[in-house]
Amino acid sequence: MNVKKRLLDSPRMTRAIRRMAIEIVEKNRGLRDLIIVGIRSRGVPIGERIAKEIETMEGHPVPFGVLDITLYRDDLTTIAPQPVVKPTKLPEPIDDKVVVLVDDVLSSRAADPRRRDRQDGSHRRGRGDQGEDG
Repeated sequence: MNVKKRLLDSPRMTRAIRRMAIEIVEKNRGLRDLIIVGIRSRGVPIGERIAKEIETMEGHPVPFGVLDITLYRDDLTTIAPQPVVKPTKLPEPIDDKVVVLVDDVLSSRAADPRRRDRQDGSHRRGRGDQGEDG
């Protein structure tokens, strides 16, 4: 894999995985109805590590699945002329379950509300200017 910039070394990544696993279990108040689903392709190994960490901490396996979102990507036309859709594999029906989706995106313009262009121009205000609402 071509590495542009290493953000976390192995021990730091392990700690980050552990923190996420702890947070998931705490927010869910245990493992009841919990399913971890990795988004293809690079969210899968991260999701697997989180599920394994939860199993190590709690002593019980967590159902793990894989979701392919190829056809729903906003950059679908730029990734390939004929995108290959791989199977989605869910361990059980997800109705009434707590599904944690795992991806590898650290940040993006679409996901970061601080960076989105807003019609009201509020993204251009300085730090001290709270506008009418703040």
